[in-house]
Amino acid sequence: MQTENLNDLLIKCSYCGYCEYVCPIYFITKRRVYSPRWRVKTYIELLNGVSIDKQSTLSLYLCLRCSRCIKECPAEIDIPNLVLEARKKLTGQLLKP
Repeated sequence: MQTENLNDLLIKCSYCGYCEYVCPIYFITKRRVYSPRWRVKTYIELLNGVSIDKQSTLSLYLCLRCSRCIKECPAEIDIPNLVLEARKKLTGQLLKP
């Protein structure tokens, strides 16, 4: 997925939280840092060159990429592909959990 397309989709995110209710990782942990919304926030930070913390990095790697969040997202943001792109950026920076 091209970065420009992701940027357009990220602008549409209203942080409504619908994606949280279907995320298996968030369901188990009940920690906002492990929610799809947080992953969107983390990706935006990566795009802007902001250094992210260890928990945010772990959140990206814990994502199962199951696509449940897309079905609930009113903006239809493809969070699983966003997570994949973020992982590529982190791997390039040698940041792994």
